[in-house]
Amino acid sequence: MKSIQSVAFQWVTRSLILLFAGTIGAGAQSITVVNMVPQSLSNETVRDAEPNISVNPASPQQIAASAFTTDPAASGNSPIYVSTDGGQTWNLNVVFPGAGCGSTATCDATLRFADTSNVLYAGILRGDNQDLNILRSGNFLAPGLMTTLVDRTNEDQPWVEAATAGTDRGYVGNNDFSLGADSASVILSADAATAPPPAGFAPHGIDTRATCHQDGPSIRPAVHSSGVIYAVYFGWRGTCSTTDVVVARDDNWGSGATPFTSLLDTDTNPGVRVVSGVSIPPLNATLLGTQRVGSQLAIAVDPTDSQTVYVAWADSTTGPNYTVHVRRSKLGGAAGSWSADLQTIVSATNPGLAVNAQGKVGFLFQKLVNPGSGDHWETHLVISKDGSFSSPSDLVLARLPDQNGGYGGVNPIGDYDNVIAVGSDFYGIFSGNNTPDLANFPNGVTYQRFADFTSHTLFADAGHTTSTPVSIDPFFFHFTPPPALQYAAKFVCGRTNEEEAEHGQGMAADATYFTLINLHNPGDKTAPARMKIATTKPNGVPGNISPFLPLSLNSDQAMEVDCAQIRKLANDNSRFLEGFVIVESDFNLDDVAVYTAGHEGKLQTFDTERVPERKQ
Repeated sequence: MKSIQSVAFQWVTRSLILLFAGTIGAGAQSITVVNMVPQSLSNETVRDAEPNISVNPASPQQIAASAFTTDPAASGNSPIYVSTDGGQTWNLNVVFPGAGCGSTATCDATLRFADTSNVLYAGILRGDNQDLNILRSGNFLAPGLMTTLVDRTNEDQPWVEAATAGTDRGYVGNNDFSLGADSASVILSADAATAPPPAGFAPHGIDTRATCHQDGPSIRPAVHSSGVIYAVYFGWRGTCSTTDVVVARDDNWGSGATPFTSLLDTDTNPGVRVVSGVSIPPLNATLLGTQRVGSQLAIAVDPTDSQTVYVAWADSTTGPNYTVHVRRSKLGGAAGSWSADLQTIVSATNPGLAVNAQGKVGFLFQKLVNPGSGDHWETHLVISKDGSFSSPSDLVLARLPDQNGGYGGVNPIGDYDNVIAVGSDFYGIFSGNNTPDLANFPNGVTYQRFADFTSHTLFADAGHTTSTPVSIDPFFFHFTPPPALQYAAKFVCGRTNEEEAEHGQGMAADATYFTLINLHNPGDKTAPARMKIATTKPNGVPGNISPFLPLSLNSDQAMEVDCAQIRKLANDNSRFLEGFVIVESDFNLDDVAVYTAGHEGKLQTFDTERVPERKQ
């Protein structure tokens, strides 16, 4: 039976929770958008289009990206963008061999870090001779060209993915015309990191059905850590005006003599047709605004479930009706397992897909808005918490004019952008008009190059004396979604002021108070979480809020947070301290607060409070 003092203490703590819980609020999402052109290139006006990005999972502050960007030193080779501060600032490093494509840069470049090796892989079409090169670097920040592992002719649009499983494994989707009409291919290696060139990379055709004379340019692989590998491609049929969207799968890293044959369709051919016979426009002949359309495709696998896979593609025969679709299979892509459209976006292109460590889906696309009356490209990042897009959040990253400066071609922003997930976070890149106007960036933007956001003018110099014409630039973004659940546990730590307590001026009786917060992960998976301290002050004045501290609890693990730790995290050694310990996670946790108080060294009261979860 509780003592009178214990009942009173319980009433105090619960009253304080009711009083202050509403001030905590849901965890804020974090979105960053950065124009990537370095300040030293503020006078450049090239078409920095068709961007791609990779974050080093072993060190997420390290990021590499590519676009149709030229070497300012005109070396005859091409640079990548590099960042060592999580994408806040960018520099160029010339590592790609060859130049001369597009804006005298490297064509069709994609890149990817492996999971733990710190090795960066790239697939490019050389700008000087159009050969496909597969490249490798153990230090993407070092000067000098990447090591060439493969040099092949008669190829198109390489798309690189990589993983670490004992050794690095590499997968390059590509359109291999040396295979004949069935041109969809994946060049793969089971030992990519250290073996000498070609480091095991060998091509494997993945289409066995009749085509018009080739498959579509876009062949996209997706890798799961279990060794399940997917690849999606356009099977162009008939007169190349219709296509199948086909997903192939391999269940053991692509090993064996006939990889990507684990998934059979109803016609017994490898590769399941997600849709068949949909209409597509010919490349370079159909425009959406000033942008060509015709071969846009993306795929992503859920890292928490190798059998859950998402596909996005675009179809239709006219620009205004060009439509991006998203579908999902929860049975490994098997025939009959694909959903209806989860998303249908008209007048859109360049889809990207990623799934984070909690199974949340990021869907990136660029949509033409206000056609005929001030055309703009809207770049959207849609986040689905449940994978079904039942109530997604939609972030507009940019709303940029469909005006291309000095570029007059039909592919100003490029045939693709992309989004990836590392842990809980989504990172991505897109290209667009670089007019410095905050109205074009609903979630804000940072420019490295010299820009005046009042006059909406770019400049070549810090003094803003020489203006620079608008052009196409790459934009980086980083989105941290708020965890799904929040727990706000009241804490009371320390000794009250005896005189104030005697005169009814304090919020608690004269005593020394202690709080323990106990956390337990009852699930069967490791539960990442984060914790911060929000303190309160007297007389209705809000207190301070600490930065988040990352946590991780394995299955059935438990931990406690006591007053000493609370003071350390809050950076506050006040004699009497109160506030909230706020824990956020995508996983259900047991959160129990234990309260004790004593006087003259003797325990007077003891109480516990189970902290309820709040959905964000």
